[in-house]
Amino acid sequence: MSKPPKSGSLLHTLLEAGSIRIRLFRGRFSPGRHWCIHRKLEAHLLYVFTGGRAILHLEGKDIELASPQVLLLSKGTKYTLTSNPQDPLRFYPIHFTTPETGIRFFQVLDHLTLSDTAPLLEGILTLWQQGSSTAQDGASSGLHALLATMHLLEEQRNKRPTRLQGIDRVCAHLRHHPERRDSVTDLARMAGMGRSNFSAHFTRLTGLSPHQYAIRERCRMAEAMIREEGFRVGEAAAATGYADPFSFSKQFRATLGYPPSQAGNPG
Repeated sequence: MSKPPKSGSLLHTLLEAGSIRIRLFRGRFSPGRHWCIHRKLEAHLLYVFTGGRAILHLEGKDIELASPQVLLLSKGTKYTLTSNPQDPLRFYPIHFTTPETGIRFFQVLDHLTLSDTAPLLEGILTLWQQGSSTAQDGASSGLHALLATMHLLEEQRNKRPTRLQGIDRVCAHLRHHPERRDSVTDLARMAGMGRSNFSAHFTRLTGLSPHQYAIRERCRMAEAMIREEGFRVGEAAAATGYADPFSFSKQFRATLGYPPSQAGNPG
């Protein structure tokens, strides 16, 4: 396999290749806690991750994946995807065919939000389940629209000032690694900025300090673990890096407005 393309080039190549036909669409899928898949693709594959975390094993490297993210793999790719036992992966998988491009690439997009993709995904799912040739033509058109939307968002991302890209990179890191306790200095270095400038720009762009943003993401992750995966409060606290369940519960309530014990029974 060749090296991954520059950002956006795989999407662009597929969009330029011509018509798209969906080959298989399985809908939403929640694998077990020790789920793993290993295969060589016979068609292109689009994963849209809606929750959880996993490791992509590809070309001898391990690549961490987390929601919200999109993974695009080209036909012929050999890969293994392993679910994180503490936070199982949930995703939409779409298998599709397009005229042969000769490419052997993969691409991970980590700046998309579910609000960017969920409406198109639901439309594709609804059409595909109808089963008629007309509906499946519509599903294929929907997939093309989804890829075009992702490509547009990627182009917009690449045009953003370097400073904003640095803040985006830190936000993605905090979302994907709630168990980490990085210092502001480390986060500033990750953004390619000085500590003072980083804190000021981060707060202006997100409305929260880096510390507040990290706490919010930890609480949101813990909330999803309790509500969607059946974690106990202590288990969710440990998974998000809290040594003390009492401190976790205090921060959770202050951030989300209710105690973690109620996360499994919202409303």
